[in-house]
Amino acid sequence: MHKFELNLPAELDSIRGKGRILLLAVWNFPDIKTHDIVGLFLPCNNVHSNSYRLKTRLALLGWRFDKRPVEGRCKSHYWRLVQIEKPEQG
Repeated sequence: MHKFELNLPAELDSIRGKGRILLLAVWNFPDIKTHDIVGLFLPCNNVHSNSYRLKTRLALLGWRFDKRPVEGRCKSHYWRLVQIEKPEQG
């Protein structure tokens, strides 16, 4: 088990398993690269599939992954966990 300094926001606390490890890695290391997530935290190289499975649940909780490609690295991205902005209600 990895020791992460920062706890997840309370609304994400119910997520468990590989999804939780992915969330904790991205939350604790904003702009972490895909290959670093695999090398340091998750034993599989299918991080994008894990994030896809979490997509709907994260959206319901008001969060999403922000991924940007790493220039010069095939299939690697910078990862960040961001809160979804709620539209102003008038």
